[in-house]
Amino acid sequence: MGNGRIFDVFAAAVIGGISLRGGRGSLFGAFTGVLLLNLIFKVLSYAGVPDQWFDFVNGAAILVVLIGQRIVSGTTED
Repeated sequence: MGNGRIFDVFAAAVIGGISLRGGRGSLFGAFTGVLLLNLIFKVLSYAGVPDQWFDFVNGAAILVVLIGQRIVSGTTED
């Protein structure tokens, strides 16, 4: 069970505010990310969007959140 779901888990964690650098994040944030991602998928499903677009939405959400984290933190690449 759960094979092929790692991309969904990664997207939910990033959306929930879990830092990829480690040391930041909370259980509440991760749970919020899961709920938000599930809500997005339900809305897309009700709108009749094909399932093939869900991976695109995951990727886009990850990119948007990572870019947002980079802008907010103000850090540069080492």
